[in-house]
Amino acid sequence: MNMPVLDIKSSLSTILQKIFSFTQDAIQQLCALCVYGTFFVCLVILGIATHTLMNQQHLHLVATIDGKEHIVIDLRPHGK
Repeated sequence: MNMPVLDIKSSLSTILQKIFSFTQDAIQQLCALCVYGTFFVCLVILGIATHTLMNQQHLHLVATIDGKEHIVIDLRPHGK
């Protein structure tokens, strides 16, 4: 019986190409997820701001990051 000779170099090259392709696809998917996630958060913030201002309401949010920095969002309709 003849056993096929295993060509290690071509097998290793094929494996490395598949790994590279998979890694590249994974990075593209991660970037797309970040872009779509950022877009979704912006739409939600825009929706909250629009609802607040259109209904003559007042929205005041304060967030603390690491106990040091403060983020303040204060939405008020202008008085007439």
